Parts: sequence; structure tokens; C-alpha cells
Amino acid sequence: MSHESNYDEKTGWNNFKLLLLNSGLSRTGFAAFNLIIIWIMLKETCSPLISGLSDGLISLSLLFSFMVGAHLEKQKKVKHIGILAGFTRSLKLPGLV
Repeated sequence: MSHESNYDEKTGWNNFKLLLLNSGLSRTGFAAFNLIIIWIMLKETCSPLISGLSDGLISLSLLFSFMVGAHLEKQKKVKHIGILAGFTRSLKLPGLV
């Protein structure tokens, strides 16, 4: 049996290059954002401890997202929770604008 694929080498290679470019730009932007937050906190407070704590608080949400995500995966109504979360975010949007 032969396995036929719709994979085009030229297009696939271009898509892979775009994926790498996107990943690199995203990580660079995220690193710059974190560095700017630390730099601003250090300039305003002149305290390395508070600057480090502010960076830790940014990373704390990432830690909680892993724990909450693992807990939600065990729930039976994951789709309902996702819909409720999306609806709640959409209600907060007019307050930000």
C-alpha cells in the first residue's frame, strides 16, 4: 500500500520558515515586555526586590493557568466552562475600551 500525501515541499518549507519567524518574533516581544516591566519598576522604586517581585507576579498567572487547566481537563463540562469564560471576557471588553 502506498500512502499518498498532499504535502508540497516548496509550500511546506515556506510555511515552516514563517512558523519559525512567527515564533522568534513572538518570543522576542514577550522577552522585551518582561524586561521593560522590570526596568520600569526598578527605575520607579529603586528596589531590585520589588522589581523581582513584579516579574514574579507576571509569571504567577502562568503557573495558575497550568494548575487550573489540569483541573478543568478532569471536569465533564469543559465546553460549558469555555463558553462561560469567553462570555465573561466579552462582557469585560467594553470596560477596557
